[in-house]
Amino acid sequence: MAAAPSVASSEVSQVLSSATQDATQTPVQDNSNTSSVSDSSSSSSAASSSTTTFGNWSLATYNEVALGSATYDQIRATYGNPTYLTADQKYAYATWQSQSGTKVSIVFTPSGDSNNVQLIASNKTQSGLQ
Repeated sequence: MAAAPSVASSEVSQVLSSATQDATQTPVQDNSNTSSVSDSSSSSSAASSSTTTFGNWSLATYNEVALGSATYDQIRATYGNPTYLTADQKYAYATWQSQSGTKVSIVFTPSGDSNNVQLIASNKTQSGLQ
């Protein structure tokens, strides 16, 4: 069990609350090129095995998110607002989801002092990126 953050709970609540308002509730557009897929049946099977990307996310960019140092604001500035973001009293759970169901989920933990509370990436998972 992770130790509770050293920050006052009211500051943590404010940061978590303001972050949840960033969620778009709208899936991110896929980057796949649909015109090449419809050319022939062989290209559709090749397209399904190619790298899956959506918005600014790919497997490479997912791997670049550094746990323990990447902040929510940095990730949001680079990859856009999350599709869904929920929070409890200790963590924020952000998910970027594409229209086809590909997902990147990151758990953020509040950190810092009462004058500078930041949400730091503490866990990440992805599904559908290749």
